[in-house]
Amino acid sequence: MALPSCLEDDTVVLGANQENASYPLCMCAERVALYVASSQYPGKKIKKMAVVAHKKAHKELTGATCCGACRQVMVEYESRQKKPMEVINAWIGI
Repeated sequence: MALPSCLEDDTVVLGANQENASYPLCMCAERVALYVASSQYPGKKIKKMAVVAHKKAHKELTGATCCGACRQVMVEYESRQKKPMEVINAWIGI
């Protein structure tokens, strides 16, 4: 899964899930995008994030929901930036 995040200045940051044979070491695309945004663009607020996944045939994208770990990280980012982010759970061609 790859997904974009949009910063307050409309910079687009991409994240993709990172798989590992040891499942707990995997990293969801949501957290990757947030961590990239905060490390590459420190101090910029995250305005919105699209959460999508490939359908079975890997040709089409569809909306997806975040896991609990990603939701926790997103809430903490919102708290730190003192501003909510819009989460889009449908592919709209961002």
